[in-house]
Amino acid sequence: MEVISEDSINRWIVPHLSVSKRGPKLQVNASEIVSTILYKLKTGCQWRELPTKECFVGRRISWQEVYHHFSKWANDGSLRKEVKGLLKNIIQQPISLQKLFMLLN
Repeated sequence: MEVISEDSINRWIVPHLSVSKRGPKLQVNASEIVSTILYKLKTGCQWRELPTKECFVGRRISWQEVYHHFSKWANDGSLRKEVKGLLKNIIQQPISLQKLFMLLN
């Protein structure tokens, strides 16, 4: 069910996401949440239909928690900055689509 490898997510996306200064810590790795968000975006399923039991084996993470992080990162600009940064690097350094796909997988 992996859309992009966990290593790629940890390398390219997670370092740019905002982290709460207060409140409870994440129960799971941010990369697992990002992977689940990418799954949702790829498949187009409804938030309520996310297969959270399969995505977070052994942990009770609800679709609402995944949506909360997506909403937080989208509203504070973390996701926008990350996409802009990736596109900027791609535009500055000519790269084939095959190489880009290999980097992301």
